[in-house]
Amino acid sequence: MNFAGNIPSHIYQVIDKEEVLFKTKNRWFYPRRKSYKLMGFALFWNLFVGVIATMFFGPLITEGKVSFTQNDVPVTGSLDDWEPLLFPALFIGLFVIVGLSLIGYTLWTLFKPGGGFIATDTRLISYGSSNYKSYEWSAFTGTIEVLNYKGRGSLIIDLRTGTTKKSNKQTVVKPDQLYLENLDDPIKAEHICRKQITQSSNVSVTF
Repeated sequence: MNFAGNIPSHIYQVIDKEEVLFKTKNRWFYPRRKSYKLMGFALFWNLFVGVIATMFFGPLITEGKVSFTQNDVPVTGSLDDWEPLLFPALFIGLFVIVGLSLIGYTLWTLFKPGGGFIATDTRLISYGSSNYKSYEWSAFTGTIEVLNYKGRGSLIIDLRTGTTKKSNKQTVVKPDQLYLENLDDPIKAEHICRKQITQSSNVSVTF
């Protein structure tokens, strides 16, 4: 089974005598579909804020003044008397900063290079150019999503750790995930991962 990616020399010492089941190298740090969703949200946010800003400050350009109500009191601001516009400008500006930050973060997720993964008989190793992190197979729930399964594809593997939040008086746990891409045979890789996870729970499985 020929998986993409070569094992860096500094990782050989980490693996030692463990059996390598497969390895791969992510092209990007963040899953593309999540980056695209984030970009869509960021664009919507900036478009919405832009429309609000245009509606509010548009009359300042066309008429030279802006009239609005503050605490049920009519207020008028202009370039000569800009003080009444200070708070609305700061308020809208805060949303503009958030929108620009979203765009910046999204671009970072789109272009940050990804790291590599090595699956052995005892753990899954995630590594970068100068660091690595090990995950025992027992750290995973066994929930694995396969993407592009008809050819080179990816896996999304759920961890037992995650973030907890309450929704409708119920506690909802969103699991942390590892994203493995650029796999020649994602179905085979999924079988390997599921088998190792199951065996780590002392349950036999046959493929």
